[in-house]
Amino acid sequence: MIRMRIKKGSLLSPNLRKRKFTKLKRAALDKKIFSKLSETAIELIFTRVKKGYASKKGIRGKFNPLSPAYINTRKGKRKTGKKGQRLKSRVKPQLGSYTTPSKANLTWTGQMLENIGFKAFKSGFRIFIKNTGRTLMGGGKDKNTNKQIAEYVSKKRPFLDLAKAERKVIISEFRQHVKDVARKIFN
Repeated sequence: MIRMRIKKGSLLSPNLRKRKFTKLKRAALDKKIFSKLSETAIELIFTRVKKGYASKKGIRGKFNPLSPAYINTRKGKRKTGKKGQRLKSRVKPQLGSYTTPSKANLTWTGQMLENIGFKAFKSGFRIFIKNTGRTLMGGGKDKNTNKQIAEYVSKKRPFLDLAKAERKVIISEFRQHVKDVARKIFN
């Protein structure tokens, strides 16, 4: 029979172990880390959408192609009702710097994606589109907000969900944070 004696204050002491794990939990679950993780998630979403990929229920896939009529609208052309001629519209659309007229990547002007926000909590974060106003192509105010546009677009082109690979990046970053905190506490 082997006897083992635990010294008071050693790592095997239940009281000390409980205090250290409580300290680890407090230090690891912090608003600061979730703010950092949410910024990483926003960057991943922004990059994926600019490349023309959607994410629905963790599955990444290309956005559906744009219709020819919508491509012409983005080029600044439109059909007339009588002869079907293509005419220049009064206001030439100014595409955002992330896209071309035929590329489906939700960045016609870039306003919606530039208004991705986050809310960090002690146990996680939430990503959303801010309820901010929009500017029309020709100047002036749009009657829709970025949040309304995002809700409409998300029905056919879901984009705010994280793909599996993006989730792995976030989880890996969080695990590294927990390891770093544990190293400081237990050493």
